[in-house]
Amino acid sequence: MQTPQGRVLYCKGAPETVLAACDLVQFDAGIAPIDAAAKTRLLAAQDVMTDAGLRVLAFAHCAVEDGMPVEERGMILTGLVGLEDPPRPEVTDAISRCATAGIRIIMITGDHPHTALAIARQIALVKTEQPALISGDQLRAMSPTQLQLALDAKEIIFARVAAEQKMLIVQALKKKGEIVAVTGDGVNDAPALKTADIASPWASPAPTWPRKRPT
Repeated sequence: MQTPQGRVLYCKGAPETVLAACDLVQFDAGIAPIDAAAKTRLLAAQDVMTDAGLRVLAFAHCAVEDGMPVEERGMILTGLVGLEDPPRPEVTDAISRCATAGIRIIMITGDHPHTALAIARQIALVKTEQPALISGDQLRAMSPTQLQLALDAKEIIFARVAAEQKMLIVQALKKKGEIVAVTGDGVNDAPALKTADIASPWASPAPTWPRKRPT
């Protein structure tokens, strides 16, 4: 972006991704290097917000010299912002009705694991003290057999997962003989929606309508 001070690159995204591109951080007292103490302080602030169910974004910027390529590295971390995106009031009742009907619900989200767990507790999707909580990085290291076994957990949440990983989970459930329904309104939900037996008709990507599984 062109500003009175020259060209500036602005960046926002997941804290762990943005933080990796930053060398400096802007505190109230001024700009300081991101050393071990600063990183610990930032990650602690992130944990406080995610444990409260907030979605956290990191913001950063850096000056760009004319003629130089625009790269997201050596940036100054401006700060962290926690956004509240509360569940709809009817969600808890819907989850209860699904459970009564024998329908198992699994949360698969791109949110931070702490945010996902906090929201899952708010809507009574998770009731035990130690549900299975699997991140995208952990899922990436799993073999197909390990994923099949993990899906046997009574309560399981997948967090910080990518689009192709959502699809992978749907495929794994179908291999276990499950009839899988997927709901989601984001572009990154499209592969999972297309792979599912039933997809939500209100999703933004083109839905896959209910079909009978071939025998």
